Amino acid sequence: MKGDMMGKECTFGIAGKILWVDLSKGKMEERLVEEEVYRKWMGGRGLASKLLFENIPKGSNPLGPDNLLIFSVGPLTGSPISFTSRMAVVTKSPETGLYDRAMVGGDFPAKLKRAGYDAILLVGSSKDPVYLFLGENGAELFGAEDLWGRSTAEVESILRERHGKDVSVASIGRAGENLVKYACIMTSLANSAGRGGVGAVMGSKKLKAVVVKGHRGYFPHSEEEMRKWAIEIANRIREKLKGLSTYGTPEGLLLHNELGFLPTRDFQTGVFEGAELISHEMLKKYEVRSEGCFGCVVRCKKFHEVKEGRYKVFTGGPEYECLTMLGSNLGISDIRAIMLMNRLCNDYGMDGISTGTTIGFAMESFERGLISKDLAGGIELKFGDADLAIQLIHKIANRNGFGKELAEGVKYLSERVGGEFFAPQVKGLEFPAYDPRGLQGFGLAFATANRGACHNMNSMYYAEISKRETDRFETKGKGVIMRKWALRYAIYDSITMCSFGRGIIPLEDIVEMIKAVTGWDIGVEDLLKAAERVYNIEKLFNIREGWTKEMDTLPRRFLEEPMPEGPSKGNVVRLDEMLEEFYEIMGWDRDTGLPKDEKLEELGLLDYKKGLY
Repeated sequence: MKGDMMGKECTFGIAGKILWVDLSKGKMEERLVEEEVYRKWMGGRGLASKLLFENIPKGSNPLGPDNLLIFSVGPLTGSPISFTSRMAVVTKSPETGLYDRAMVGGDFPAKLKRAGYDAILLVGSSKDPVYLFLGENGAELFGAEDLWGRSTAEVESILRERHGKDVSVASIGRAGENLVKYACIMTSLANSAGRGGVGAVMGSKKLKAVVVKGHRGYFPHSEEEMRKWAIEIANRIREKLKGLSTYGTPEGLLLHNELGFLPTRDFQTGVFEGAELISHEMLKKYEVRSEGCFGCVVRCKKFHEVKEGRYKVFTGGPEYECLTMLGSNLGISDIRAIMLMNRLCNDYGMDGISTGTTIGFAMESFERGLISKDLAGGIELKFGDADLAIQLIHKIANRNGFGKELAEGVKYLSERVGGEFFAPQVKGLEFPAYDPRGLQGFGLAFATANRGACHNMNSMYYAEISKRETDRFETKGKGVIMRKWALRYAIYDSITMCSFGRGIIPLEDIVEMIKAVTGWDIGVEDLLKAAERVYNIEKLFNIREGWTKEMDTLPRRFLEEPMPEGPSKGNVVRLDEMLEEFYEIMGWDRDTGLPKDEKLEELGLLDYKKGLY
């Protein structure tokens, strides 16, 4: 272990330092973090959620200088163990006005840890565009006027040329600069911290990019044990995750269509007649290479190229979510057009999920007469029109014409034109690529997740489809299963570890990995207790910012309008049969959804409740 890497009170696998950056003042300082903080909050999402609650004033404008933008990694980040190069980006969401966290991989998280920091906390707003560079000489702010207005791909190329090919870049595109409510942050061209508008927050701070040169080593408690686990997990991946390694996430699209919950034409149905044309098998024909996150042998990131024609493009992805939300959800079956849309979203720095959901809602609203041709800027919004969708992506990112309306997201648009009945959003966050009428537990997850309609703050999909812990149409016991997976994801996001390891790495093995890296004497119960602490401080943050139980619901279409066709035909989400069970198993009041005092006292959070309720 190198002493200059570690804070005074820290142990192995932890840098022990946070870089605190005040962009309004142009000042930076390192703050040490005691080991006990990591034991209680782990790192990543957990550490960042604690920092957010403690350091942002109540009622702060998400796009104002008081909001925080936090990049945070965990004790396993930077190790050679597959799945562990992950980072949590935590802030107050401009879409929901509530808690937000977006996870991202690639090599940026590992290099941030190897730069000697567990987190970067950004506050304030720069007067002029800047970027942050972490190199051998420490942290420096540079002017970014020459980068403003450029795509994320251009920014990455310029900054790697300027600072060396070994740096990693996290940047925003024009969507972030223009404060599109669902702008994202891109790393390594194809990895995105995607949901809730973290890129808009970064844009509001006039921060174009963060550049990291990870020049320090990684010093575990036991090099031998860490290497042993790296080899063991690599072997399990090769044996059990061949489909993910071969096809990436799009492998699930045909199964979801077969089961009848593939979002189609703004969630009007769960079966798409063109599914075969946008499947993983069709996408494979355009694949040119695979990449993986730092140290990971899965290599699930697929790059594709269309070599000629009007949809000529080279792109990282699309992942399953964008393939669906820019494909079947818009009634589009030309996979070449979807690849181009995916690349545009990446270059503009715009969440492809929310982009597709918002455009889909606008198309259905146009069909229903809620959006006129005049409001749409003379455009006829038709499902299946790929060229129209491409045009709208440009308009959204640049806030041109009708794009100004779409840039605000589904919740705003539904309040503006009507259509709240079928508007696919919860708490302001747009639905991802699953119709919950075919997955009761996912309906509960969408309704209750701390950041809104989210598919990756739990794993009810995995429980209901992949692992088959429970029948997907059953409601009994879903609250118990939801708690199990919500806490596991809090662990994954905090240590940090990719959720794709969920089926091959039990919690007992995660404990052993953490022991190998940190030397801590911990058990599974310690991890679960930390996860509960994380989930509940996020809940308390939302309560402070205006959450009420009435927000834990779904649009009425999903509660009242049965799926019209396919294997999920006739089903609605029976949320009232699951919600109170979930509250109770979480230690929250069944009637109000508020955490009980005894639960908060058990977690050491009772003081955080003061003045809230």
